[in-house]
Amino acid sequence: EANVPVLQSETLGEANINGSFRQTKYSTSGNVTTWKLGGVWKTPVQGLRLRAVTSRDIRAPNLGELFAPPVVTNATVLYKGTAVNVLQEIVGNSNLRPEIARNTEVGVVLAEPAWLPGFSFSADYFDIKVDGAINSLAAQDLVDLCVAGNQEICGAMLLTSTQPNTNFVRVQAFNVATMRMEVTDFVAVM
Repeated sequence: EANVPVLQSETLGEANINGSFRQTKYSTSGNVTTWKLGGVWKTPVQGLRLRAVTSRDIRAPNLGELFAPPVVTNATVLYKGTAVNVLQEIVGNSNLRPEIARNTEVGVVLAEPAWLPGFSFSADYFDIKVDGAINSLAAQDLVDLCVAGNQEICGAMLLTSTQPNTNFVRVQAFNVATMRMEVTDFVAVM
């Protein structure tokens, strides 16, 4: 991790760039690389700072998501228009991969300018994108995805047995599609 001053001038202000890099090895999910690059410019205008940062972050699956012991409950799902009693098996998933996020923030801060003592203002824009987010779906959602043609999910259930207590739906965490959030945040204090 490093913080490097790149500008120090009475007419242009002060600026620094900071960054970090990390390589991590998880016994359950392999190697991952994370990094961060950002900077702050303290402009020559009293109290006005500009800041920006972008990063690649991860969240490895936790022990419960990976190795939760089986818990079985009774449930009812609709399968092709028919109510089916199933054993809902809630289990861990040792095949989970880390979530990978790309985060970007750009902001401006005006802190106690001479022309307005006690006033502070900040505006920030955040763009957060997570690939392979770890989540679980309800048993009915899994059945609906199977009926829609997702063969991988169909392997985690049996819905057509005529023997009692043999139909089941396995519910577990898995890496789902991308999630994205963009936010603009304003704060003013007087």
